[in-house]
Amino acid sequence: MRLLRFGWLWLVLALPGWNGGKTMAQPPATFSVALPASGFVGLQPYVGVFEDSSGLSRPLAEIRRESFAAFRSQHRLSKPKVNSLKVLWFRFRLRNTHPSDTLRAVLYTGRHTFVTVMEEIQPGYPHQIASGGYWAGSQPNGAALDRYGLPVVLPPGHTRLYWVRVSDYFRSFDRFRVELYSPSAYQLFMAEKTRQATPALIFFSAVLGSVLFVSLFSLAQAILTRDRAYAWYAAYLAGTLLWLWRSADMSLDLTPPLPNPKLFFALTLVLGYGIQLAYLNFLGSLLQVPRQQPRLWRWLRGYLGFVTLLMLVSMLEIAVGGFWRGGFLFYTVVSVLNYGALLLFLGLLFRNRHPLRHYAISGSLFLLTGVITTVYLNRSGFQTTNSLTRTPSTYFALGTLLEMLCFSLALGRRSFLHEAEKQTVQRQLIGQLEENQRLQQSHTAELKRQLQARTEEVLEQAHRLEAQHVRQIEQGFEQKLAETEMTALRSQMNPHFIFNCLNSIKLYTLENDSATASEFLTKFSRLIRLVLENSRSERVTLATELDALRLYIELEAMRFKNKLTYSVTVAEVIDAQYVEIPPLLLQPYVENAIWHGLMHRPGGGQIHVGVEQPGEDCLRITIADDGIGRTAAAALKSKSATRHKSFGMQVTGERIGLINQLYRSQTRVEIHDLVDAEGQPVGTEVVLQIPV
Repeated sequence: MRLLRFGWLWLVLALPGWNGGKTMAQPPATFSVALPASGFVGLQPYVGVFEDSSGLSRPLAEIRRESFAAFRSQHRLSKPKVNSLKVLWFRFRLRNTHPSDTLRAVLYTGRHTFVTVMEEIQPGYPHQIASGGYWAGSQPNGAALDRYGLPVVLPPGHTRLYWVRVSDYFRSFDRFRVELYSPSAYQLFMAEKTRQATPALIFFSAVLGSVLFVSLFSLAQAILTRDRAYAWYAAYLAGTLLWLWRSADMSLDLTPPLPNPKLFFALTLVLGYGIQLAYLNFLGSLLQVPRQQPRLWRWLRGYLGFVTLLMLVSMLEIAVGGFWRGGFLFYTVVSVLNYGALLLFLGLLFRNRHPLRHYAISGSLFLLTGVITTVYLNRSGFQTTNSLTRTPSTYFALGTLLEMLCFSLALGRRSFLHEAEKQTVQRQLIGQLEENQRLQQSHTAELKRQLQARTEEVLEQAHRLEAQHVRQIEQGFEQKLAETEMTALRSQMNPHFIFNCLNSIKLYTLENDSATASEFLTKFSRLIRLVLENSRSERVTLATELDALRLYIELEAMRFKNKLTYSVTVAEVIDAQYVEIPPLLLQPYVENAIWHGLMHRPGGGQIHVGVEQPGEDCLRITIADDGIGRTAAAALKSKSATRHKSFGMQVTGERIGLINQLYRSQTRVEIHDLVDAEGQPVGTEVVLQIPV
């Protein structure tokens, strides 16, 4: 590997008479530069400079026609006239007079947003050889040492023209310089810069850690106490933490190159509006501005809407890619209006009478001083030998630290004031209770006098109550009498029920069908047990009533040699274990349908029992059969039908009347004759409307 020999490096200064490769009026002056042993040479005396104040990304073909001036020390860019983009062009020539060694150097122009180096081997045909900068992200060329050191390679015996484009957005990161280093000397140079930045790095680490701790503590307080002031303060500190980190990174390069640092920087600028929203809402909650200064709060709400609109506009510009093309004048006017309104708000806070206003005003002034100092130093190009004092963001961080101290003290004082206010309220309540006790004692004598006067009224009222009690006893006796009558009716129904079942058992016994008789007796015993249990209750569940009804129908079906079929359906919305109805209310109507409607039909028939709930407090039970109908049954006038019709239906009708009288209900029974399309009877339908 050939060694780098800077003693053979020749530099050619591009004089103003030289114009982009055209014929020069006079040959350019050449200078032989011998580097010291440190491997460093400053090219400022041999560089032509052109500042592009248009604010646009102009191509090199246009820049070649511009006039380049001599480089000035401490050169800084002026404010662009249109956009936020600031561009400075450098032009110089390098000649390697060594016969065999290739020049391998590192070009350093300072810390800037974008730096691009173009090499012109043939006149009029430049090509890019390296790029870097704070926003360059990961560099496309592998030979670059870092984001700022750009490689320059010059073969032996060659002379080439170099164009360097340096651009910054909004402000310059660093002063401009054009320097060449050997790779080893550049590494030592960057290591020395890192060592000098150690105090600033320690300071910013401490500040960032403090802000992170207080923000997490405020977030925990907001979650535990549901206090909006802590919530807004936590949001404000979180945004400030990101802003401080970005400011420190721009000055100290804390993090490696980001995938899209340009977008990240734009979002942090938008974050500034969010920080301001959280900051103003925090002050409003801390100082109780809505209650103490309602007019100021109405104005502040409009201002917060204006800031929110600015944030949304900036986010929209970022989304469409027009954020960096915005007019510098627009952002200047917006900043003046924004910070002017903020200063006016802080001025109006002096009229606030809240006990914590001094903390809020002091913290705001500390922060404002840090911001103004940082902005001024950024614009003035302030430089010192100390890395901590020459970093403008240091003053912003210091102002933030002092402001955080004031606001934390204000929150602590606020908790003390709340506790004192709570104790004051407790003392007031105790005093009010004592006053109420004294008033109660003074009223006691008056109450005693009123008590004697009301004694006579009480005695008179007692006589009235006694008479009312007698009437209640009489009404209770009447109700008990009605219940006794209903019990007697149920006891009349039970023998009738058993009589029908015994007739069926007798039939199977006479036919010597022992298996069917045994099954019949089993179901009959279950039915007798349910009847006895239900006869003791005023109301039974719908499920129990339907179980007894199924057993009865099954027994009758066995007696009719299975010519009788049935179905029972209950709507899904009905809880049969919860709804209650009077016991033994459905069986007489089913029995009437079997004896009167189905017994005279040769092929038997079907009975359907349907339970629905059309209303919240009403139960509708439908008993339908496909028998011969009431007209045909009356025409037959069978002896069996006559006996059952006069007894079961009469008792059930009397029970329904007593139930309506006893419970003041409206139980109704409707009987409909079913006919086909030709008007012929096809059965009977009984509909019971039972209140539940």
